[in-house]
Amino acid sequence: MEEKKAIKSKQTAYCYWAFGLFGCLGLHRLYMCKRKTGYLWLFSLGCIGIGSLIDLLLIPKWVNRHNAIIELGKLKSDLNKLQQLKQIVVNAKNFESAAWYRDKEKLLQEKIELLQSKT
Repeated sequence: MEEKKAIKSKQTAYCYWAFGLFGCLGLHRLYMCKRKTGYLWLFSLGCIGIGSLIDLLLIPKWVNRHNAIIELGKLKSDLNKLQQLKQIVVNAKNFESAAWYRDKEKLLQEKIELLQSKT
């Protein structure tokens, strides 16, 4: 199971790449939760260095995708909580507040769709 709870940083990934013998040890891949290929890089010296150089171009994409997935999970959780609260308000027949929850729900759904299109 991959650990995708923490926001990742491009600077940290590049530091792991640099301090891991310019990517040959695969530390940057382990940081990005790419364990299988991280160990492959470790034992093959970054696929004889070629893969390590390619990773320089891929690190920003990995970090952006990883962080978007985390943000998407948070938004979906917020949307679920909001829908539960909206249902409580509707059941209490407080329709003015329900309209506010409906508008907030629509905004969250738009953000989720935007993030899903990016990943």
